[in-house]
Amino acid sequence: MNENTANTSAPGPVRFQAACADGVLAGWRWPNEGAPPLLFCHATGFCASVYKQMLQHLSGRFDVFALDMRGHGRTRLVADPEGLRSWKVYADDVAEFLNHEARSGWTLAGHSMGGVVVAMAARGRSDVAAMALIEPVAMPPAMRLAARTPIWPFMARRFTLVRLARRRRSQWPARADVAVGYGRKPVFRNWAPGVLDDYLEDGLADDNEGVRLACTPAWEAATFQAHDNDFWGAVRAAPAPVRVLAANHKSSTVWRHARRRFERIGAPVALQAGVSHLIAMEMRWKGPIWRLNSSQASNTRLKSRPLAIEGLEAASLFAKRAAKFHDGRLGTTDAVDVERQKGLPWLRRSNRRN
Repeated sequence: MNENTANTSAPGPVRFQAACADGVLAGWRWPNEGAPPLLFCHATGFCASVYKQMLQHLSGRFDVFALDMRGHGRTRLVADPEGLRSWKVYADDVAEFLNHEARSGWTLAGHSMGGVVVAMAARGRSDVAAMALIEPVAMPPAMRLAARTPIWPFMARRFTLVRLARRRRSQWPARADVAVGYGRKPVFRNWAPGVLDDYLEDGLADDNEGVRLACTPAWEAATFQAHDNDFWGAVRAAPAPVRVLAANHKSSTVWRHARRRFERIGAPVALQAGVSHLIAMEMRWKGPIWRLNSSQASNTRLKSRPLAIEGLEAASLFAKRAAKFHDGRLGTTDAVDVERQKGLPWLRRSNRRN
């Protein structure tokens, strides 16, 4: 990576690009000079723009960066589905970006795949102050072992998410056609007003025949089946405190066994009812969220309670709906931790929608 440009003079979020050895990494930035930096990574098949409403509420406390991951959005890096076996390539891109920025006190946050990627990227680093994982794809360790066997490619092709991704329509005459069609689909029905438009802004790419998905069905499917990831090793080796936000919903990717494992490691899990894996898209961001203590996050290492993430306890809301894209069909019936909802009336209000 040898270049990073951003128009920091413009108000609100601005696009940036970072040149890498094999292409260009793109994303959005909410410039806030002097504030501690926060890097956010999105879920499989999405892009940074879909999280605009959520990240806008963090921009007063942090210098926020949101990346389009390899093969997604406006990023132009080599994305060969045949060679994808794990999410390490995503983590390497994040690490390269952090190295280029050369700053300390990073808060690394991510949703679904993005949560796993930031955990893997943080391993062994000294510039990370805190980590916030929203509905990370917390697969059991046995999944990684299975992904290393010769029969894995044949098994993985049968996964529901993989099959649906491969069959996904990817070409339309115009953006308006996509907005109308997607607006009728159940998975988008609970999204907050304007979020679908934010997604389509960079989730679609113009071409000679109209518009197409920026993340190709082949790349999305390959990402869904790439499970040779040492996620739990990365969480245990995390250089900074980790907090997890999970949804109390059948679509969650943080199942009961994963919550127990997080707790044993020392990573608190906030469980939220009334939302799905796609929490970030469903919430109406009308008030302060993610009360991350930016003064504490500016330290490279935080002691005791490094992040006052009342909003990270909101982040668990983002967890469930994304799980629908991750074949996680195990339901959770544990009672919500009512104490963690105290002082978060905006979470309680959101529950009435579902």
